[in-house]
Amino acid sequence: MTAILRKVDKTFTFEDQRVELNELAVDVFNLQQSNVNIVVNKNNPGTADLTYDAETGVLDYTPPDLSSYLTGFTESDPTVPGYVKSITQQNINDWNEAHGWGDHSLEGYLKGIGAFNLNALLDVKYTGTPSDGNVIRWSDVGATGAGWYLDSTFVSLTSFDVVTSNTPNAGGALNYDQQTGIFEFTPAEQYDLPIAGVTAAGTLGGVKVDGTTITIDATTGVISGAAQGTQVTTDDTPPANPNDGDLWWKSNEGQLKIWYQDVNSAAWIDTGGSRGTGTGGSGGGIGLGDLSVVKPNPTATGSGDVTYDSSNGQFTYTPPDLSSLTISWQYADIGSFPVVSFQNAGDLAYSLANEALYYSDGNSWTTNRIVTTNSGTSSDFQTLLSNYQLSYTLTTEDHSGGSTTQNDARKVIKLADNEGNTNTFVLHASTGLTIGKAQNQWNKDEITLTGIVYDYAISAEEDAAPNDTIFKLTETVSGDTDEIKFAGAGGISIERTDASTITFRAPTQTVTQYTDDMAKDAAATSLLNGSHTNVQVTYDSVNRVVNLNASNNNNGGGSVTYDLQGGNTNSNNATINLVPSSGVTDTIEIAAGNNPFDSTSNNTTTIDWDANDSKITIGTTAPIQPDWSQTDNTKLDFIKAKPTLSTVAESGDYDDLSNKPNIPVGINDLDDVDTVTTAPNGGDVLKWVAANNNWEPRADESGSGGSSTLSGLDDTDIDGATLANGTETALQYNTTTTKWENVASATIPSIEDKQGVSATIADNDRGELEITGYPGYVLYKIAVSAEAWVRVYCDNTSRQADVNRSEGNDPLPGSGVIAEVRTYGSGLGQLITPGVMGFNNDNPRANTIYLSINNRSGSAAAITVTLTLLKIGE
Repeated sequence: MTAILRKVDKTFTFEDQRVELNELAVDVFNLQQSNVNIVVNKNNPGTADLTYDAETGVLDYTPPDLSSYLTGFTESDPTVPGYVKSITQQNINDWNEAHGWGDHSLEGYLKGIGAFNLNALLDVKYTGTPSDGNVIRWSDVGATGAGWYLDSTFVSLTSFDVVTSNTPNAGGALNYDQQTGIFEFTPAEQYDLPIAGVTAAGTLGGVKVDGTTITIDATTGVISGAAQGTQVTTDDTPPANPNDGDLWWKSNEGQLKIWYQDVNSAAWIDTGGSRGTGTGGSGGGIGLGDLSVVKPNPTATGSGDVTYDSSNGQFTYTPPDLSSLTISWQYADIGSFPVVSFQNAGDLAYSLANEALYYSDGNSWTTNRIVTTNSGTSSDFQTLLSNYQLSYTLTTEDHSGGSTTQNDARKVIKLADNEGNTNTFVLHASTGLTIGKAQNQWNKDEITLTGIVYDYAISAEEDAAPNDTIFKLTETVSGDTDEIKFAGAGGISIERTDASTITFRAPTQTVTQYTDDMAKDAAATSLLNGSHTNVQVTYDSVNRVVNLNASNNNNGGGSVTYDLQGGNTNSNNATINLVPSSGVTDTIEIAAGNNPFDSTSNNTTTIDWDANDSKITIGTTAPIQPDWSQTDNTKLDFIKAKPTLSTVAESGDYDDLSNKPNIPVGINDLDDVDTVTTAPNGGDVLKWVAANNNWEPRADESGSGGSSTLSGLDDTDIDGATLANGTETALQYNTTTTKWENVASATIPSIEDKQGVSATIADNDRGELEITGYPGYVLYKIAVSAEAWVRVYCDNTSRQADVNRSEGNDPLPGSGVIAEVRTYGSGLGQLITPGVMGFNNDNPRANTIYLSINNRSGSAAAITVTLTLLKIGE
């Protein structure tokens, strides 16, 4: 037969070549043909070698001795925190990339997501913290819709049991009751093989056992057929119903084939060429006995090489040349390090001059210093850190360098570091302030700024002039004064009565009073002595009344009267007409005009006057629909100061967002789910593991879906009889038996009507009503027997405080009003959706529901109120 070989490229590293050769040996071994076992003996490391014994099928391999090479480096400096030691190059790359994004506080990141936990997903419905051992299970009809819910109610391991049916049936069966945890086994019916001379002749061929065809002779009852395992068939035609791995020697071609089968295909595959029989083989191709290893060049060369000749089965092996590898990394100084290149990327070099270790990244040695411990008590990292770490001291001092006055008005705050560097700034108390420095009660330096307090007094003072007085403002601390002189003139004198009183005195004069009658007489004289046309003026000096009378028949003294009227000549104008009793009508036209859009102006409404045509024209810019895509700023629909939109604002595509957050796409992306440490198997569930604070895959210990009834749970004791007749349908926990038991259903609340009838209430008057309900309830509907305004309260105090509120005004928050309705016309009921939660606020709480009723029926009536509610609580 032909061996199945692997391709080992020359570009493989020595270690990759070694791994491939070992896997090659395993592949050849798995062929299990010709009783030739290929064995790989792996010797202790030494001089690299590989030999093959064609007679025994043994590959003898000696790996190279690499013990002198550095295989690892452990940072053991106790002064370096663990989180620093755990920093990887990938961490550094990620941080550098994030730093390049700019100031994160200014970026438009998606906010408010926080940590991703399992119950943050929309289809995960549980709340709170799971208990150890809890699982989540899918429910199509959960409390808040379909989703994953916590499931701690399942059949316990102690509930599992197996019962066996005494009646065999057909091929047998094994059934599981998920409510009880019991497996029921039904054995198969007994099948009697035919016995020669007893049963009728026949054949039972074609029975499959572990992939092997067994033939049963119906006459003798003898079972015959190929042995269990891989089957080899020699024939010109392929065997029927082959199994994966079966072999077929196609005798008319001299070719060995193997039946290959996977999830996608199945076929007979040639195992090799059709060359003559080789040693150890049973057909064409290279036999296992033909395999050999030759070493034409035992001297190590380059990176080594392994080649294979498919015509003779020979491996040709050349070991790698390891002489150029650096065994020691000690150098006198950094300048003695090897020239950096990609070939020594990852190498280490130690400088004796400064006792520091460096590694090469292919570009530099000096920028890649490794922090090490250089003594039992101190760290090279401490030395490096001390070069950059500073401590600071903040102190206060008196100011110097100026005059005494200048220094007294200033104090100095000084910041000094341990390197002797200082920075100072000066506090200056300007005019009106003083500054002081002292230690407070907490022994801390304290600088105090104090403002100067001024006190003023006012007084009246005499002046040298006889008719003048001085108003004086005096600052009592400094004695500074400001004065205002009140000077008398025109006979008025200004006198100081006392320090707080100034008197203004006018001279005594005798005058004739000008009366109302004098004014009427003067007016009449003016009219009588004036010129008049067609008007006669007479004056009644006793009653002081002026009479004006027309002297012709026009009843107007020949004057013209005017009537102000309006009108229009078309739909775009209006006219104001001044119509005289005689003569020509004067008209002013108000017309609508056009105000053309001007991109350089503010386009406000214009009003123009045409004196020639007595016309007012009002021009406005026509309303327009702005066009976002308009780019011509002279157009009417151009939008000024239009903002520049980002790509996502125009596309609406989430992928166009910049700096978008990482949104979990798989369940393991969630912070409290770990499916990596323990990979899930088929049928596993996610179970909360309190020790790890995670959801982790675990076997579903609940059997096939857990218990679907309460009676199947360990901590329930359900009376099936009372449950069936509906008398005990509520659960109650029994602390004595530590089980949940079904109790009388009277404790289960249901929606019901509570009713009460008020005393007779006059129309538009208010009455009160108390209805017996519950301490806590949900209110769904208020119905009344007549039109009314009904208010519901939590207590009588709130009801009395709300007596004077008028209908239509909302109550204040916290006023004790639970609900209010106003009913009209037929039906006289008001649904409250969603329901409103109400309660009794008495102490102690009672079942009373307090109502206030304003009769709006049009006549006196006793009003029945029906509350539809659901009891909550006990």
